[in-house]
Amino acid sequence: MTSSYPKVYLISAWVVGVFQLCAGQVCTPTKLELLCGSSSQFVENNGMLGWHQCVPKSCGGPPVISNGYTVPARGESSPMCNENCTFGNYSSCAIISCRNQNVSNGVIEPSHRDIEYGRSVEVSCNYGYMRNDSAHLKGDNLESPAHVTFSRICSGNGQLTNMDVSCVAMRCSQVTDKYLTCTDSSMCKAATGMKTGVANPARPTSVYETVKIDCIPGFHWSGGSNVMQCKWTGALSTVAGMCIPSACNSTISNSLLSWEKASTVADGGIAYKDSDHIVCAYGYTIKHSRLPSNSTCPFKMVVNCSWSAANGRPQLNLDLNDFSCVRAACPMTNLVSGLRHYNSSLLNLSLTLNVGDTVDVTCVQGYRAAPLDSFSTSCDSSRRFSARCARGDTTSDPSYSPCDFDRLHCVPVHCSLSAVPNGVVSLMGGEDYDKNLLRWYNKYANISWNLSSTMTANLSCDVGYRPASSLVAYPDGSSPRSVILSCSSECQLNYSSPSCKPVSCQDTLPAGHFVSGRLPRPFLHGDVYEVYCPSGTAVQGTTTCQVMYQMTCSDGTLLFKMPADSTFSPQQIQCTAMTCGSGCSTSCSFDQRFQDPLAETIPNTTVTEGFISRFFQCRSANAEPVDNECKQFGDAKCEKGCFSRLSNCNIVQQNCFLQLPPHTFTVPAAASLMLKHKDSRTVYCEAGYMLEDDTPSVCETVQVVACSCGAAPIKRCIPQTCASRCDLGCPASQLLTFPHFGTARYVLGPEISISSTIPHLAQLQFSCANGFVPISSNLSIPRPVCNPTSIINAVCRSCQISITDDLTCAAASCPPVDFPYKTSDGFDMVDSTSVPGFHLGGAILTGQRVNITCPVNYAVAGTTARTKEVTCAAKSDGTCGMDLPICQRVPCPSFTVPANSMATRYNLSVSPPLQQTVAGGSSLVLLSGDFAEIECNSSYRLSSSNLFECASRFKVTCLEDGKLLSSRSNSSSIDSCELQSCFIVCDMGYACASSDDPKLCSNDVCAFNAPRTQAVPCSNISQLSSTLSKPLSGDRCQYLSLNVFPCLPFRCVRFEMPANAKSAETVKEVNGQVVWVADTASTLSGQVEQRYGAIINVTCQQGFMPETYAGSEEGCPQSWYLTSCNGQGLWENYQRCVPKTCRVTWQLGGYWQYRDVLLGSSFQVPCSANEEIPASLRSSVCLDNCNMSSQQVCAPKKCRPYNVTGFLVVSSSNQSVTVGQKVVVRCPIGLVAAPSFVHRCSKTFESTCQADQMFDRQDLLQCVPASCRPYVEVDHNVLQQSNSIRPALYGQPCREFRCKEGHGLGGNGSQSIFMRRCGTADDTLSACEWEAGPLCEPVVCGKFAAEAVPANSTVTYDANTSYRFGQKLSGRCELGFHRSDQQNLQNFEISCLASGKFQEPPSCIPVVCPPFERYLRATFASDVWSRAPVTQSNEQVKFNETVKLLCPEGYEFDPSSAGAEQGVKVSDFVANPTVRSYGDKIVIECQDGFQLTSYSSAFLADFQQTFGVVKVLASKRYALPPLSTASQISMDGPYSDVKISFPANSWPPTATQGPEIIVFNSSTGLPNLPATAEVAGVILDFGPSGIKFQNPVKLSIPTYLKSKPQDLEIFIYRY
Repeated sequence: MTSSYPKVYLISAWVVGVFQLCAGQVCTPTKLELLCGSSSQFVENNGMLGWHQCVPKSCGGPPVISNGYTVPARGESSPMCNENCTFGNYSSCAIISCRNQNVSNGVIEPSHRDIEYGRSVEVSCNYGYMRNDSAHLKGDNLESPAHVTFSRICSGNGQLTNMDVSCVAMRCSQVTDKYLTCTDSSMCKAATGMKTGVANPARPTSVYETVKIDCIPGFHWSGGSNVMQCKWTGALSTVAGMCIPSACNSTISNSLLSWEKASTVADGGIAYKDSDHIVCAYGYTIKHSRLPSNSTCPFKMVVNCSWSAANGRPQLNLDLNDFSCVRAACPMTNLVSGLRHYNSSLLNLSLTLNVGDTVDVTCVQGYRAAPLDSFSTSCDSSRRFSARCARGDTTSDPSYSPCDFDRLHCVPVHCSLSAVPNGVVSLMGGEDYDKNLLRWYNKYANISWNLSSTMTANLSCDVGYRPASSLVAYPDGSSPRSVILSCSSECQLNYSSPSCKPVSCQDTLPAGHFVSGRLPRPFLHGDVYEVYCPSGTAVQGTTTCQVMYQMTCSDGTLLFKMPADSTFSPQQIQCTAMTCGSGCSTSCSFDQRFQDPLAETIPNTTVTEGFISRFFQCRSANAEPVDNECKQFGDAKCEKGCFSRLSNCNIVQQNCFLQLPPHTFTVPAAASLMLKHKDSRTVYCEAGYMLEDDTPSVCETVQVVACSCGAAPIKRCIPQTCASRCDLGCPASQLLTFPHFGTARYVLGPEISISSTIPHLAQLQFSCANGFVPISSNLSIPRPVCNPTSIINAVCRSCQISITDDLTCAAASCPPVDFPYKTSDGFDMVDSTSVPGFHLGGAILTGQRVNITCPVNYAVAGTTARTKEVTCAAKSDGTCGMDLPICQRVPCPSFTVPANSMATRYNLSVSPPLQQTVAGGSSLVLLSGDFAEIECNSSYRLSSSNLFECASRFKVTCLEDGKLLSSRSNSSSIDSCELQSCFIVCDMGYACASSDDPKLCSNDVCAFNAPRTQAVPCSNISQLSSTLSKPLSGDRCQYLSLNVFPCLPFRCVRFEMPANAKSAETVKEVNGQVVWVADTASTLSGQVEQRYGAIINVTCQQGFMPETYAGSEEGCPQSWYLTSCNGQGLWENYQRCVPKTCRVTWQLGGYWQYRDVLLGSSFQVPCSANEEIPASLRSSVCLDNCNMSSQQVCAPKKCRPYNVTGFLVVSSSNQSVTVGQKVVVRCPIGLVAAPSFVHRCSKTFESTCQADQMFDRQDLLQCVPASCRPYVEVDHNVLQQSNSIRPALYGQPCREFRCKEGHGLGGNGSQSIFMRRCGTADDTLSACEWEAGPLCEPVVCGKFAAEAVPANSTVTYDANTSYRFGQKLSGRCELGFHRSDQQNLQNFEISCLASGKFQEPPSCIPVVCPPFERYLRATFASDVWSRAPVTQSNEQVKFNETVKLLCPEGYEFDPSSAGAEQGVKVSDFVANPTVRSYGDKIVIECQDGFQLTSYSSAFLADFQQTFGVVKVLASKRYALPPLSTASQISMDGPYSDVKISFPANSWPPTATQGPEIIVFNSSTGLPNLPATAEVAGVILDFGPSGIKFQNPVKLSIPTYLKSKPQDLEIFIYRY
């Protein structure tokens, strides 16, 4: 539900919170006196929460500006925060208003001049008008009513919205194709979906205007009225019919003919644009002149129904009387056409059979008779069948043909062959016809297919399978994998039950090998078995003790593999005894391998797997060296048949004898050494050698040899290498690794050979290769020399050659060339474009190539190319350079100047250009860019030029590629010059008497196909001039236009008398007058030869006229016409004589239409639905002058008078209203016009005269009772009761209304109940308006008088303001006084009451404190107040009075307290001197620019994120509520209305802290609060947080509303 009332918000935290926003903020005190209160907390005098911090002064959130908001701007009108924490120096916002504007053809409510922001006006279009954005204006034919109302709202920019929406005349969209398309297929036939109708008019229409649907030619309307009317809703009325095809007369008189479609007869003919076949009876063929010449045995023919312009109606394209049927027959050739494999000797092919006759056909051997759709048959079928003349039983049979035979055909017999598993059957041979059949049968491998007797097939089995019959269980692998299948003429296969069966293998294995899981059948293809070795053996070669291998049969062959292998092989796997190395767990035994001749004891036993045995003892002086001791015994462990440790006895003495290896020596020198046990000796390598096993990067040459148990290992000495970092020489081949190396030599020494070795630390020098020079490795610029003299220094260090002067070899370059340079003739310059900037003097590296391009028309000398590539290279003199090409002009081939001409040569290469004149027949050579102009001599023209062009000049140019180009031929061919001629062109109607064909011209006339032109040689010009008696001058081609010899007039074609002509006479024109030459038609029928210019007058018979008058609106003024022989020998304006007609034209629906009426026929002009022809003019006849006897004009139809009881026509004449005109009708008393989609309250409405000559809206429903809108919409301050929220009817008794509380008529509170009547008069608008009277307005209390202010108080009010009902004034009792009705409260309000009087304010009485002892007992626990001071008299104390306190017995005042009288210290009462005791006072004073805040750090943490800076107004903490009984707590002072009611058992028993209430407000506003909402009070925070009640509790929250609650929507703001 949406309400228009203002919104207010209550803000909650624990359950609900409420706070109130004010227009500003006043600084809190800057100085405050606090008391040390209970619970060791500082409190104010009234016991409220203390003030804990000083913060910078702030005005809080932006000021509340009436109807506005603040912005962070600077300026005179910007809000400024003052010293007292209030905003000042800012302006308020005035409400924006929009200027109301009238709407043409519409009514605005309300019609106030200005509309306030946010308010709206309603616009209602007048009757007959709608919104200009209605979809009804966009071309859609909508059935729904058009939109006629819209709203305008005053926006923030001072403009009304929807200003572009206006009221325009009600229009209906134009008729859509839905009503113009033929959609019913049963009636539309071939025209289904075709647009067959035309809307008239084809445009949007006004209300009550009609649209007629006219059918296009060939169609007529079917299905009720074809007129649509634009309704007042803006939608067209609908029609149920459509334009359907008209039918052509399809009556057939011939009994042998009929229509193929039954609907043709049922529908009365063929529909327009449809067609049907006309069919001859069974056994007959059709005969018609328009049948195609190649038609064979036609028995039906298509007939179309199309439009006949001559008859103005649909007509069949063929005359049904031209059809006939003849008896059909079947020639024997039709029988054998397409028939194969029959016995032709038994048939007489010259016979022709009648319909129904039969003939026998016999198939050849291997074939049987079968239906036409069969591809094979079995031997059960017959070889003979009978063929009957005429295929099909009825003419409607799709296969019917009266001249073809109804027959079977001969197909091959077949043998059934099922799909062969594990095999493929493929075609081998046979006729193509049978191949196709077999492919058709063999679509799928899993279905039966047939093998015909004329073909063979190949059965190929898969690998591992062989063809076999049912008698063979398992074929041998040696048999073939495929067989040839054939079928005999008796349907027998050559191979009985062919199938593919798996082959078997002979599993012959070595003795003892065992096959696991052997099946009780042969070993077949694909079988895989596991084979195990005999006991105590393993697979030969295994190291993991494999005792099993796998065996398979593959296509008849045995294959083997180990389980871990991926493929099988034919190699038989062998098994051997488990021995050492096989990986098998077995005992160890001694064989010859383990016997040692030096061992004293060799036990002849076997060692078990896993056991260790001391199995031998070495002989004396033989030992196994262990830990530098010579041991006499050896142990061995048996593991998988092998001894894991077997020590042999060697002949080892305690002393060691050493033979020194080659390239070693000792000092002193010795060839051998004798060392005692644990003695050692140093051994050296010879020069160039090092120790073999040393680290490659260390060149070690000394070793120490030690003797241990008769053994002294010694290393060999090997040649030193470069990798060992020995100081070795460098191979000279390293020089080749330097880029572009040339030659090298020792410093002051010989040249170095690449195959030699350079000594260590040797100094050498080398040069660069040819074309390269030494340069610094940091430079990239080459030196412009080719044979440098400088060298590069290097040194050999430890196998590596190093350069010592930081040089490297880089390419040399050629010196800069001075570009451009001149060509050979000196007329042009040569440049290079391949290297940018090259011509500026840049260097070119040795070997770099540059393209030199000659100028246009030049080429490199000796070639035809313009470009030559040159290279920077060394020359014979040792320098680098490039050989630049010479550029010469390109010559063209010589040509001969044509005879009878002269040439002028132009050489453009020189300045000024050189010219040379050359006579005809001379040879001429042109260079590239030159050209020559050639001109024929006088009386000559170019041979390529015709007589019209007569050209005598052309140009020859030598192109840059050395080719000639002629401007005449655009090629190199040169034109020639020939004698010129004259050209004669005969005038229109004349031809040349050419001697080439004398038959074309005779008797001074020529045939129409004789030529009109003739060329005459120039030598005959003088003769021609004499013949023509016409002087001809000049030596160029002449162009003559003649009508004298040799030009003769054309002969006309033969004149034929037009049909329906009365006579034809020859005439001629003399001085503009026609003169008759002959007057008989027979003379003109061909006996007299007519020539160009002849004129004949043709006169039509009675009732006929020349064809040119057909369709003329001016009639037929004459019955004759003239025809003349034109320049082509044809009769111009030759016309037929046609029947006389009258052209009648009329306009219908905005389109001009016509009809040609035959002479003597009558016609009536069709009118639109709203018009008719007057009775006196309805019969008009076509007269002999081709004009109608009377001119028919459509006049508007007139309506019968409007007649509805009680309704009164108040405009126009009710007797002479034509179709489309309107009358104004007035409704009876108490009623108004019925258009209810918009409330108009009009007493009148319009009724339109329709095409049926009846007024629309002639019923009692056009008027409805007049009513007034609910009175609450007139006066918003009326109570919403049943009387005020319901409309009222005109003339009903008066209704009683009540003003809202605080309101009265005209603001008079004593007049809040009143009566009003609906309708002030039975007239437009007045019948629907409430009678006038004062409205309910707020009661006014007036100005507040100063004497009404209660004593001892102050009231804030404006002495100049007149206060209304609901407004309040705030007051406060002075210091030391409080309200008499509520103690401890100082603030009060004075409201303006509904009676018009101010509320009586409370009186302010002095504040009186309770007896001090009662205050102590109510505030503190007993252990505190039992030792607290007492007064002398337990009485009340007035405000600001003091009492004298006495300590109880046994106690004295603390000397540091304000009430100390003597310095006695009581230890159990006095606290630490730095800690304030109860009742002590402290003073908190803020620095300048700071004020006190009222929140603690805990409070700040909870609420600062939501509300920013808050100000605590009051707070209180309560004891735990009782659990079993209901209780209530409330705040003290001005917020005593804040209460919490606890039902029994609502407070959680586990809670350890009682309820707490904090009252505060926020200066920063509420987050996410709607802009239109106002806050209704302060913020309340209820604690402790997290409490979960067992039963709901009730909160009492005060609100401070500016309006009555019934005018507001109240929401809870939870945070």
